[in-house]
Amino acid sequence: MDWDTRYQNNPGYVFGKDPARFLLENRIFLPTPGVALDVAVGEGRNAAYLARLGFRVAGFDLSKAGLIKASRLAFEHGVAIQPVIADLTKVAIAPASLDLIVCINFLERPLLPVLMEALKPKGRFFMETYTKGQLKYSFGPSNIDHLLKEGELLELFKDLSILFYQELDNELTGAKAGIIAEKRH
Repeated sequence: MDWDTRYQNNPGYVFGKDPARFLLENRIFLPTPGVALDVAVGEGRNAAYLARLGFRVAGFDLSKAGLIKASRLAFEHGVAIQPVIADLTKVAIAPASLDLIVCINFLERPLLPVLMEALKPKGRFFMETYTKGQLKYSFGPSNIDHLLKEGELLELFKDLSILFYQELDNELTGAKAGIIAEKRH
């Protein structure tokens, strides 16, 4: 999928301007504001929300069009984010440098250990993405490489403390798994 084209062809925001439901519903698990990374930031709905809460947010994405919209959305809310055009699989992230990582609707398994290493002690990781159950729906990803197996997030995050976990499957949001985990030390 060409995200630049998708973002440019939509005069509004593809996923809306409001933060992801998973992030909003679980905001009680957010750490004290500090340095945050929004992985695959897209048009910035989660990054702008975190910036409004006081986080210093970097948003990485391959889509220049998405990052332009992300900066615009942050500006509309009177905050700033640091948009970065980058392939996270090719970027070095300093170990123990982040208080929060948010990763919504994106799955790149080899990147997860690198991101976990980038968390500071007590840093939190919010992740929600689609599971293989999504294949029965006519929307969302269909590439099996980008879909989680049942319970896979628990295995991928086994070295962190799990604060919250859920798997949901419904016609409105699709089949998703979400996890909130904290780095022990």
